Amino acid sequence: MKSDSATFQEIFSQPAIWNGTLKDLESISDKILQFWKSGPFDNLLLTGCGSTYYLAQSASAHIQEQLRIRTRGTPASELLLHPDIYYLPQSPSLLIAFSRSGETTETIRAVQQHKDLFKGKVAVVTNNPPSSLAALGDLTISLPLGREDSVVQTRSFTSMHLAHSFLTALWSGNADIQRSLHELGRVGQEMINKYTSDLAIIGTAISLDRFYFLGSGSLYGIACEASLKMKEMTLTHSEPFHFLEFRHGPMSMAGSGSAVIGFISDKNRNNEARVMVEMKELGALTIAVTEDPDGIIVDQIFHFSSGLSDQIRDILYLLPMHIMTIYRAIEKGLDPDHPHNLKAVVKLEQ
Repeated sequence: MKSDSATFQEIFSQPAIWNGTLKDLESISDKILQFWKSGPFDNLLLTGCGSTYYLAQSASAHIQEQLRIRTRGTPASELLLHPDIYYLPQSPSLLIAFSRSGETTETIRAVQQHKDLFKGKVAVVTNNPPSSLAALGDLTISLPLGREDSVVQTRSFTSMHLAHSFLTALWSGNADIQRSLHELGRVGQEMINKYTSDLAIIGTAISLDRFYFLGSGSLYGIACEASLKMKEMTLTHSEPFHFLEFRHGPMSMAGSGSAVIGFISDKNRNNEARVMVEMKELGALTIAVTEDPDGIIVDQIFHFSSGLSDQIRDILYLLPMHIMTIYRAIEKGLDPDHPHNLKAVVKLEQ
């Protein structure tokens, strides 16, 4: 695989895509705000499949924290098969469905069920405007700049995650966050310029045969997505964990040949940094991705120094992982444009 592959180009185009996506979102901000005011919504469900399920996990944490409304992220298949677990009687529900293609079977059916059986409203976020799912949304957020030719999701995920951040800031009336979102493209490009060489070195270290991604709160969903990229693109053993949960058994796998990558937040940095020290003592290669490197003891650190809050930085944690992973795929002679056993869209029989 060469560096001119679709996946490679899509990864490195992300900061520019974020800037353009924000302009598209701002052009329909009145429509988005009017939809929210058509509520009230006492119960929010966020859903997707694969990568977009992890997006729903991350986004649900931010939405509940900022809007103070009961919010839950779940796979579309679980909504479809076990609705009684997720739907509350006489509680107005808004379903926010994320899908790159807008053609994933479980997501379409979960949305149809939500509208037909539970009479709830639906907001759709997709990179494919002329899709079956887009047509079902009471509010449809189309993000065509995030579309991809490759199978593995990278810029589609981050563009949809950016859309959730915009929606949340708009619905909560937080003008400061709305303005801060415009800094993400600049910071992302600075990270690419500063860290690509170091990330390539780690990615090409084939002696590392297992990766563990740690994140708490909204960053757990980001850790899940980073782990999935490692599996899809490089066929490498990879697992995500909550930071403190890693101590409860999984740390037995830490040691020579393993990499423990911690997505360190501002809110819980002391507890999270302590876990990284412990994994370093066990012999694992320890890597931290964080806003502020001060006092964090690891083998390698990638920091933003962005001045941005925890509430909007999630996609910055994912960008260096995309770069590290694509270089690992190159080193292993794999083609992430056509990953093993995977297709861009999962469609199921009735």
